[in-house]
Formats: sequence, C-alpha cells, structure tokens
Amino acid sequence: MWATAAGFINLAEIAREVGDNERAQTLHRRALTLSGDLADTTLIVAGLDGLAANAIACGHPTRAARLLGAAAARRAEIGVALSGLERTIHDCTVAAARTALEAPATAWEDAFEQAYAAGRRMSTAEAIAYALEA
Repeated sequence: MWATAAGFINLAEIAREVGDNERAQTLHRRALTLSGDLADTTLIVAGLDGLAANAIACGHPTRAARLLGAAAARRAEIGVALSGLERTIHDCTVAAARTALEAPATAWEDAFEQAYAAGRRMSTAEAIAYALEA
C-alpha cells in the first residue's frame, strides 16, 4: 500500500503540473487516505502539501494556508525537512497563498498567519479529515 500511496502522490503532481487540477485532487486524496490508513506521517505530509498546492491552483488560498500549517506541524513532529523539489513547491505555494490573501487590501499577513496557525493546531486526524473535505 505504501508504494501505491507514493505512486498516487507522484501522479497527482504530474496532473497538477499539466493543469488537470481535478485529477490531481482525486489522486492526492487517494494517497492521503492510504497514508492515513498506514499511519505514515511522511506520506501524510506529502499529501497535505500536495493538496495545499492544488488548493492554490483552484483559487483557495485560505485552505492552502491551513493545509500548509497542518503539514508543517506533522513535519515538526517527525523532524523531517523538505527536500529540494518539495521545498520549491512549498515555497511557491506559500508565496501564492500570501499574495492571494493580500488582494483584499487587509492585513494579509494576519490572514495567512491565522489560517496557517489554525492548520498547525489540527491533529493528524483532523488535518486528514479537513484535507479530504469536498
């Protein structure tokens, strides 16, 4: 099952890169469901990060910020840093969420930080449930 979940994550990233956000979301959700069943935090983090990037692609920056926060909390729990490609995708997702939340000319830093902090406060089970919501 681990290889299947990892394969879904890779396929989801390809789908997102070619603009098939619906397919990417479906694949990331499948991967996250399997990862949760396996209780594999590394794969859970990858699924949360992937769904955050997909949320940005679909115009949902607040959702992306919450998912980024949830992924960051899980990474901190297990002491895993982002790899090179993961860091690039993560940084682009963070920048896009910050920029999108800046648009209403409000305290965008607060909007991003509040959503990110809300994600960090989620348990793993809450983060998975949130990520799998339609």
